[in-house]
Amino acid sequence: AYSPIANGGKLIYPKLINNQKTPISKRIIEKNTANTIKQALHEVVSRPDGTAHSLQIKGQSIAAKTGTAELKKKKGTDGIENGFLFAFDDKHSNYVVVSMIENVKGRGGSSYVVQKMKPVIESFYQK
Repeated sequence: AYSPIANGGKLIYPKLINNQKTPISKRIIEKNTANTIKQALHEVVSRPDGTAHSLQIKGQSIAAKTGTAELKKKKGTDGIENGFLFAFDDKHSNYVVVSMIENVKGRGGSSYVVQKMKPVIESFYQK
């Protein structure tokens, strides 16, 4: 669902092995729309007040979306919180990271997911 934002509006079906044929793709949103969303997601990382600012890596152009969802069992009660992160390099769209961690309440919400996924994202740039 997120690959069209990273790929200029094209949905690219992922390939799981290197020798697999080129994946099928089709445009599902306008390129200008995808680029507008991409710019907003880039600011989530590049701006000092962005919720994924800690993902910023010098010389890279990472874009991201974070979120926290509260799951209640009963109205009027506290529920458990799940944290979410979607991230990609908006200059090199070889990867899209989507991660959800359950029960992040008291651990920083989506910031906890960002913290846990930063080493994974950094590993993409190690040679």
